[in-house]
Amino acid sequence: HRDLHSFPTRRSSDLGNTSYQEIKDSIRKDASVYYLSKPELSIDEIALLMGFSEASSFHRAFKKWTGQTPSAYRRDHFGNPHGDIHEPR
Repeated sequence: HRDLHSFPTRRSSDLGNTSYQEIKDSIRKDASVYYLSKPELSIDEIALLMGFSEASSFHRAFKKWTGQTPSAYRRDHFGNPHGDIHEPR
């Protein structure tokens, strides 16, 4: 019974230690990865969809989240069949 009663407390304390910014960044990262899988969207378009006013801010944030630039992530995880204007062919 003890584990059953402590589970909700543990879970809510985990959420309590997560800042609004961390939750927002996690959602933005996941959505960015999803959009990067769509070759018809440019990285600049994805930056705008994610609420960044400048692509450079999106590049910095994405690299902080994943350790890679958006272009490198797209190439490594989804291939790059059409090329990207930010990366030489």
